[in-house]
Amino acid sequence: MRSSNQQLDQSVTKPSKPATMEIPATEDQYKENISTTRRRITHQEINEAWNYKK
Repeated sequence: MRSSNQQLDQSVTKPSKPATMEIPATEDQYKENISTTRRRITHQEINEAWNYKK
């Protein structure tokens, strides 16, 4: 009886704290994160295209 109660408690507690992505504190940080991500992706795409040409 006691073990089943513990399992029930765990299943109730887990969804109460959803796994969310980290939200930047300010809009400037948000824009900065987007720009760095864009730059990183673009750089990767350029490298892939360059390697493909070789």
